[in-house]
Amino acid sequence: MTKRSYDNFKYINCLGTNWDRNANHYGSHPFYLVMEQLSNSDQVPSGNMHGVLLLNSNAMDYSFSSLPSLTIRTIGGILDFFVFLGPEPEQVIQQYTWLVGRSILPPYWSLGFQLARWDYSSLTHMQMVVK
Repeated sequence: MTKRSYDNFKYINCLGTNWDRNANHYGSHPFYLVMEQLSNSDQVPSGNMHGVLLLNSNAMDYSFSSLPSLTIRTIGGILDFFVFLGPEPEQVIQQYTWLVGRSILPPYWSLGFQLARWDYSSLTHMQMVVK
């Protein structure tokens, strides 16, 4: 079996430091969706889905195996698990965003002009693209 690069990855949650003020803080939400299979088949998905959210402010390690299974290890803290039963994918996402909050779509002008350094092999190449 070929080992994939995403079989094991670290997850570190960093929080803001302004605890004395009533302000929003950085947050991350390790959430995953599962599409269930029909009970009499290994290949045919049933279309039913559920989602799982683990809220914990400590470092975590996620490991996937071929069973399929997922192992989550954390160095401590309180484990708050939320299971969203759906069963439709849209319902799972609605339940999840109801809990953590819905994101806003920023205005187009606020995104600004963006360039990545990996797209250009030299200064001359970048100048040709910009012109």
